[in-house]
Amino acid sequence: MAPVPPTKAIATFDYLVLGGGSGGIASANRASSHGARVALIERQRLGGTCVNVGCVPKKIMYNAAINSESIHHGHLSDYGFTWQTPVKFDFATLKRKRDEHVAKLNEIYRTNMQRNGVQLIQGDGRFIGEKLLEVNKNVYTAKHVLIATGGRPIFPTEIPGAEFGITSDGFFELESLPRRVVVVGAGYIAVELSGILNALGSDVTMVIRGDRVLRNFDTMISQRCTEQLISSGIYVSKQSKVTSIQSLNNKLTVKIGGGESLNDVDSLIGLLVARQMLK
Repeated sequence: MAPVPPTKAIATFDYLVLGGGSGGIASANRASSHGARVALIERQRLGGTCVNVGCVPKKIMYNAAINSESIHHGHLSDYGFTWQTPVKFDFATLKRKRDEHVAKLNEIYRTNMQRNGVQLIQGDGRFIGEKLLEVNKNVYTAKHVLIATGGRPIFPTEIPGAEFGITSDGFFELESLPRRVVVVGAGYIAVELSGILNALGSDVTMVIRGDRVLRNFDTMISQRCTEQLISSGIYVSKQSKVTSIQSLNNKLTVKIGGGESLNDVDSLIGLLVARQMLK
């Protein structure tokens, strides 16, 4: 029997990168600068976690929190600044300006890739054979393929009502400042988000499994940071874990170990489990 002709065109490259985060883009640009014919596959925005839901937007939120503290604690008055009270804060404006800045960075990545001769293939990539990737019903292959898909945070499925919480990624999707927030976790991301939300005006509760945050850091730093969080007005529930989450009328009730119940919660941010993007 004669072989069946392929029904899909195959584009061939020297180097094919699956994932448009910091590592994937850097590798693609470097390979192209050495003369390789390169394509990069990305289904979402260019730049990965750091640019879109990590370092960059977090620093903007951090700066907003610092400004809020400087205003409300009177630090700026020592420099001669005065203002009328009460000071108004519009979370929607902050989010819009932050997202606009991130979009500019996305476009810079795209422009630099084009300038370097890297072809961007937008869509979901999946392996259908050895060094064969399908995107939008088109098939691509290369002598070398780099998997740079990164990961994403998720909630553990064993917690009833986990679907009502959001991950650290969801923090950057908030359209308004939540009045009451529960942050689950004691790592540096949980500490950062708790501090930011508290400074901007949210009522924040941290649920941690141990006696202090940042347990893997230097003990003195860990203890001092825990004390500072508490003194800033954040309630830290120690040696606790979330056992269930219930939703009613757009409000959450969060049950934690020992029978304690946190009511009227607007958002629960869980920083619990990481999973690879590659399936």
